[in-house]
Amino acid sequence: MENIQVYAQLFDMLCNSFDGAKLGKKAAQKMFYFFERKGIDLNLRYGIHYYGPYSAKLDNMLHILESEDYIEINTGSSTHVISMKDGVFVDVLSGEQKQIATAVIEVFAHKTPLALEA
Repeated sequence: MENIQVYAQLFDMLCNSFDGAKLGKKAAQKMFYFFERKGIDLNLRYGIHYYGPYSAKLDNMLHILESEDYIEINTGSSTHVISMKDGVFVDVLSGEQKQIATAVIEVFAHKTPLALEA
């Protein structure tokens, strides 16, 4: 199994930086795609999907993170909203990986999922 703490830390960075908005599954898929394109090797095997790049492996990892109490997925609205559970802290990314993730978040976190598809 992949190191779920790497994914947990990336989700933590996203949830805390997503420009005051809620992080949904579509936006998360796009952001992780950008993480990989910029150099964080996550081996997510993206394919073409109606809403842009999609990784079934990332979707599975979401459910693993939820079952391990790293994240919560709220399905009560039109989108699945992802949030970190209280008290979760992981710091396993290298300095370079943190820089890449921060750069991607700075450029794309303020965009809507629709804008990220383009």
